Amino acid sequence: MYVGNVDDVAAVVRDRRRSIGWTQQRLADAMGVTRQWVISLESGSERARMGMVIRAFRALDLGLDVFEDDSSA
Repeated sequence: MYVGNVDDVAAVVRDRRRSIGWTQQRLADAMGVTRQWVISLESGSERARMGMVIRAFRALDLGLDVFEDDSSA
């Protein structure tokens, strides 16, 4: 999936969490954060720290692939 903004990140996390049958609380427990933090992330909060977003991806067995996006040129 192409991720171009915080709403896309939120959708990736929410969709993956749901696809593996996890509740927001289960993800929070796996990450060592509160359910409220997961809710904030899944709502597209721009205040989420990058390290915590990566921790969420790892908890959900997701990886990041960075590439040059030449579509905006």
